[in-house]
Amino acid sequence: MPDRIKGVDSFDVDHYKPKRLFPTEEFSYSNLFWACRACNGRKGGYWPDPGELNIKFIPNPCDHRMFDHLKYDKGAVIAKSKAGEWTVDHLDLNSQVVVDQRNATIDAIARLEKDLRRTRRGVDQLDALVAVGDPAAKASNLEKRRRLEATIARLEGFLRSFGVSD
Repeated sequence: MPDRIKGVDSFDVDHYKPKRLFPTEEFSYSNLFWACRACNGRKGGYWPDPGELNIKFIPNPCDHRMFDHLKYDKGAVIAKSKAGEWTVDHLDLNSQVVVDQRNATIDAIARLEKDLRRTRRGVDQLDALVAVGDPAAKASNLEKRRRLEATIARLEGFLRSFGVSD
């Protein structure tokens, strides 16, 4: 979820390798990740036992190909490996509340994109009318076009707040 959706207070910097076990990594850039506060809290100071390093670990985007372990199916996170299964369970990535939030975000983005396409078509239609219209109709259509351009700017701003851009 983009920061603006959950709010900046809903995110933390996570130490992938726990500070208590890896004190020299505490300020290492490659050990710091932006994570939602809920996931960071669930992960806590977890680090797999040496015998579990290949099964019970949380994939790290610097060291692992995330798509080998996890993928999205709409609002749900689907495990693609044993580590992915463990991560989904340990971090409770598919709690109903979170899946519902993701689906609501996906639906909102789809509606905004649809409105944006429709509004842009309206501008194109007005441009065609302005090209052939009489002066009074031309002025009216130019005003309508101005309002549609303002609507486009608002819709684009909403989409940017979701992390979506053209």
